[in-house]
Amino acid sequence: MKNYYQLLGIKNNASKDEIKKAFRLLATLYHPDRHPQNKRYFTNQFIAVKEAYDTLINVQKRQAYDLYLHSNAQSEKSKPQEQASQSKPKPRRYRHPDREVQVTPQQAPSIGLNGEKLANNLLFFKYPQKIGKISGAYSDCNIQDKPFSTHEKDRNFGLVLILGIIFCIAFHLLTKSSLWLTLFVSAGMLIATLFIVYQYQIFSKWNLFVGVNGFARYQCTDNFEHLKVNLEANFKDLTDVYYYETTRFGNLNPSKSSYYFYSFLNLDKQRAVYSEKGAFYNSPDKSQPVSLVFCRKVLQSWNQYLLDQMDAEIEKKGFILFHLYYPAQKVFIPIVKLKFREIIFIDSQKNEFSYRPQDIKRIFTRKNILYVTHQQPFVKLPKEQIGRINQIPLHYLCNRDYFFKVLETLLGYRLSFS
Repeated sequence: MKNYYQLLGIKNNASKDEIKKAFRLLATLYHPDRHPQNKRYFTNQFIAVKEAYDTLINVQKRQAYDLYLHSNAQSEKSKPQEQASQSKPKPRRYRHPDREVQVTPQQAPSIGLNGEKLANNLLFFKYPQKIGKISGAYSDCNIQDKPFSTHEKDRNFGLVLILGIIFCIAFHLLTKSSLWLTLFVSAGMLIATLFIVYQYQIFSKWNLFVGVNGFARYQCTDNFEHLKVNLEANFKDLTDVYYYETTRFGNLNPSKSSYYFYSFLNLDKQRAVYSEKGAFYNSPDKSQPVSLVFCRKVLQSWNQYLLDQMDAEIEKKGFILFHLYYPAQKVFIPIVKLKFREIIFIDSQKNEFSYRPQDIKRIFTRKNILYVTHQQPFVKLPKEQIGRINQIPLHYLCNRDYFFKVLETLLGYRLSFS
């Protein structure tokens, strides 16, 4: 039989008010309507909490349960520790069925970055090796596309030179202008034509892949074997993702002044594995840049990966740590730890300030800042410390979407970033 006291997180001599308070908190936390991604798991958790509450809130049932718990205490202690650990299955809240498979199938993907079906005439000149099953891909290369050979390039430039000489002679004869004017005009036309031909002959194609365990970007130039960009990253090589999408006002047409910046980071090595920035139309009837769609798809897959690792991370460390990232200075700062029924702020001196549910009056967001208000004012703390231990600047928070999901799962607060 389960230990109802441990399940509710209360002491064995807890009062009825304490039992009711713990039940209300956990019922809110585990209610299946709040977790549509894994309704079965949270339904079972909710039923278990309700069963514990019904037993402990009733005086007669609680007395009978305490007698049973006491009589079985010795037998439970005598069980080997290994057996006890095996009797507690690890929760698997969001586990992706293909997460354990790291090897990527070497075949043309059929799904695009937006979930659309890809055309059959697309050509993928290189496939990633270890990003798992492909969930979305992009290619601007068709089967008919072929790079120009050296012979073809030389032939095209030769034809342009011959046409330029003919134009020079014809211009001189028809206009009867001076030789220098003829050479000047012809040289300008020839340079412009050569530039156009050069741009026409440039062969540059992109392949983008997003998998359940990573992403890849490839760009070939001149031929399919010459890769100008050759990036493959497994999510195990990442620790954080920082991003923002913002609209700068002041332009007569705000839809044209939207900007984005994505940076996929490895804090252990203090470097960015991949970064992308640019501008886009903030309008539903406008197509977005492929690089932005790609970054959004990678972020979606990364968030799912983090959710899959959440239980293991909490079991290993007891908490999940989040950082602030300032891209201009390339500085990482630890800001907050999330534990089950506890949020811990970290100040600039590495001191920790803990909030439990009974300490929290309110958690809310306003103007891109998350605030935690305490039941008691911080009358004993220095004034300059108050903002650091009860506020989070969400604009600089890494793994922001994951943070809100963990906050909802471990503390029961459902918030969002706007």
